[in-house]
Order: sequence, then C-alpha cells, then structure tokens
Amino acid sequence: MKTEFYDLLTTIAYKTAPTILLNKPSSLISFTKGNRDLYLLWDMYKEDIKNELSLEYYELRRTSQSVLVLFFKIDELSRHLSDPKRIAFLENYGYHANSSLEESLSLLRTNVDKGFYHEIGIFLGYPIKDVIGFIENKGKDYIFKRYWKVYHRPDRAKKLFDSYDKAKEQMINSITINYSYV
Repeated sequence: MKTEFYDLLTTIAYKTAPTILLNKPSSLISFTKGNRDLYLLWDMYKEDIKNELSLEYYELRRTSQSVLVLFFKIDELSRHLSDPKRIAFLENYGYHANSSLEESLSLLRTNVDKGFYHEIGIFLGYPIKDVIGFIENKGKDYIFKRYWKVYHRPDRAKKLFDSYDKAKEQMINSITINYSYV
C-alpha cells in the first residue's frame, strides 16, 4: 500500500493506542482538510484502517472541512456503557438503559450536531465526576488537564494518563518495527 496509508495508519494507531492496548472504551479523532488532507485519506482508507487495527469507527460529524470519528471496540464500549452509574448519568441526556450501542451512538451523533454533547466524556472513559465537574464549572476551574480536564482525584488521573502515554509509546515502537520497510 501507499506511504500515505501508513502515515494515516500510524496517526490513528498512535492516537487510539489506549483504546487498542488498554481498556479505554473509545478514542476521538478529527480529520481535517489541510496540508496533509487527512479528511481525504480517511475517506480513501477507512475500511483498511478498521481491518488493520481491529477497531470499529463511527462518524459523529462531517462537514466540508472535517470529519469527527469515534474509534472503539464494540465489546469494550458496550460493557463500559452498561455500567449502572454511567447509565444513570446518560439518562439525563436522553439515553435509555436498554438502548443498543448503535442507538446510543446515533443519539450521540444527534447531540454532536446540536453542538451540546458533554456526555461524550462518558463514551471516552472519563470519570463521571470529571464530566460533571466540567459541566458545572463550564470547563473552568479544573485542577489540571492532559487528556481531559481533571476536577477530582488528580493522582488517579495522572496514573491513567501515564498509562495512556506508555500505550502510545508501545504502539509507535510496534509500528516502527512492523512497517520499517515502508
């Protein structure tokens, strides 16, 4: 395959490494038009990427300039969203306990289109208290931020962020070895 495929594959694998290698329920990437035109490359290679990385994808929003894509493993995201505390939180945003994953993703897409989708943090594996903290504080007054804005239990968040960084490092090393001939 072309070098541009491997460039896109590397970008996605790196950004989704915590979802691929750990138990992070999903990862979110925006592909835009620009000097690398990842938007076009995504459209060209999305099925190949899905097969290569063994990840599902769901396009949450598409404009003429960008596409916002959620990457996940079906079993992991379904298990994550079936937690009673997460269900109770999501019910406040119109989700239902007995909804299928496809129905939940469809509602998330609708909310993304409306421009109000704080619940996406739950899909991405953010702690509920941090999602609530973000909503209540309107994104301000957080303790620190890296992968998300942290409002509670910063030590736990730092350990999780470190594990995400290690997964990314492991992924990039694996890709470098596997695709070094490209």
